[in-house]
Amino acid sequence: MKRLAAHRVLIATTGELLSLQVVVTEGGSVSWHPLAGEEPFTEMLGGLLVVAPCPVRLMPGESFAQFRIRLVAEAARTASSGWEVYWVTPFRVADERLLPGSRCIKLQS
Repeated sequence: MKRLAAHRVLIATTGELLSLQVVVTEGGSVSWHPLAGEEPFTEMLGGLLVVAPCPVRLMPGESFAQFRIRLVAEAARTASSGWEVYWVTPFRVADERLLPGSRCIKLQS
């Protein structure tokens, strides 16, 4: 089991952007809940976590709004039994913006 906390969590199937969440991965399942305080064995990651049933990638020159719309469309076309967690870094939380050096890293469950 892995516990990750982030300033923002994007749910690919709905496009919902959640603030201050803890994402818990165990096997092929993923769950999330609000961060209510310090939680033991939880790694805090800056920026954005993406929870998705499909591979997540950033396209050159793509804005965050474009990325979000594309990701929801890709997730809708995906019939997957498992969810994955991706870390987008750097990500500017204050104005929800991808930066020129932003990259997407698949995190191991």
